[in-house]
Amino acid sequence: MRGGYTPERWQELRKQSSSYFQEAITTLTPFAGLTANALGHLRTDWIDWRENYVRIDVPPTASCNTWKLASSGGPTGNNIPPLIKRETACSFCRSNGETEEFDNHWNGKTESHTAILHRELCEPAVEFLSMVFDTHGRPEFAGHPRSLYREADRLTDNSKKKAGSYKMLLKTGVVIYAHYGLKPEDIADMTVYSESTIKHIIRATPQVNVSDPDTQSFLKTLAELEPVTTVELSDKLDVQRNTVQRRLSHLIEEGRVTGTHTHLGSPEATWETAMHWATPFRCEQCAFETHSLQGIRQHRETHQK
Repeated sequence: MRGGYTPERWQELRKQSSSYFQEAITTLTPFAGLTANALGHLRTDWIDWRENYVRIDVPPTASCNTWKLASSGGPTGNNIPPLIKRETACSFCRSNGETEEFDNHWNGKTESHTAILHRELCEPAVEFLSMVFDTHGRPEFAGHPRSLYREADRLTDNSKKKAGSYKMLLKTGVVIYAHYGLKPEDIADMTVYSESTIKHIIRATPQVNVSDPDTQSFLKTLAELEPVTTVELSDKLDVQRNTVQRRLSHLIEEGRVTGTHTHLGSPEATWETAMHWATPFRCEQCAFETHSLQGIRQHRETHQK
């Protein structure tokens, strides 16, 4: 037996840890912008839990993990792999750090990083983070950076690129934040990327356009200002007036906004939400829900075929 486990139990733990890493790198990696080294060494005293957001302060250097997974591979449901005491620093720290300690490397530098997980946008990441540290009284994520790289390769079918797959997943967070209406300077505060790099990532993703706000951020802004004119919305969102009018016309069709004084001439029309801005669009024929106007339209078109 290995480490006191039967071969069957050992195989079960390997499957748990593989799933564990996959869950981590599809939620925490894009949403928090954590390097594999930072995620593998993540611990509770780096995390500040708030009502509307979670703040993760990664120091430039720290001691290596005190604990490690009881296997080499992650979680199924709430089945988080247990921890065992680590006798020596992990192999990643021994080969990459000068003092056999954790160093937060990014672009050849050792530096701190603060990630903000807004619950409104990052609930999958927050839920996973809560689940990890609520299980087995865990003080650490206790992963190994190379295991995270390996699982990223499996997810992206990109096994020959080594750390490249993990960096691809990091970039998805930039795209998600841009989709929800955050500006490059806001995204820079939440990820490891500079504003110029963020703009480059967005330009390389044609479906994302920071000058065309997504439905959720549009409705939220409208609700905050209502009753509001198209000119006021245009100024607030920093987009062209025809972009605002086009979005309003679609939302009128969906019954999400209503207008007052919509006739030609004075006074200028004002707009209000017809229901709470966060209410998802729902398909009338099935349980499908989405916050995206484009998403519900595409679903209905497919459903009707």
